[in-house]
Amino acid sequence: MADVAVRAGADFLGFNFVPDSPRYVEPARALEIIESLKNQVRLVGVFRDAPIKTVNDIAARLGLDFVQLHGNEDRGYVDQIDLPVIKAVRVGDKPVEAMLADMRSGDASYFLLDREVQGHGEGIDLDKARVMAREFPVFVAGGLDAGNVGRTVRETGPYAVDVAGGIETDGGPDMGKIRAFIKAVKQAGQ
Repeated sequence: MADVAVRAGADFLGFNFVPDSPRYVEPARALEIIESLKNQVRLVGVFRDAPIKTVNDIAARLGLDFVQLHGNEDRGYVDQIDLPVIKAVRVGDKPVEAMLADMRSGDASYFLLDREVQGHGEGIDLDKARVMAREFPVFVAGGLDAGNVGRTVRETGPYAVDVAGGIETDGGPDMGKIRAFIKAVKQAGQ
């Protein structure tokens, strides 16, 4: 799957190191994949409430470019991460100004805007995402697929987009969906 994504033009490739996630990958397996890519894409490690030493050790061993955090990691935690951090922000009913205040009080390099409730196929509020993308470099995620990512990119102007379920069929990677998604992103960004 990784080589298909890279050949299709992916700019980032994420590796999920959250043990209870169905997308979890062992660090040793991730290293095999990374070594086969030979510096063709930026590498992201996804973590949730993992010990700081574990995050930094995996990131160094695998040669990651970014660490993406999806838990309750606070500013003190983020400050101890050795790489640029992408911090997940749940975009829900909270007013956008309150979310922006929270983002300003953190120390992440980037923010990943995602749904509050995972797995329902609905996207995030694009109006809120657009406001946040004006102030911060954001990755937009949540319910994206080849059919809606173009509109999301055009309406929000994100730094990047993040996808998982939208490129899967029956819980596994779908090469056709991967290619279609990346093509839609590239076309929207032109």
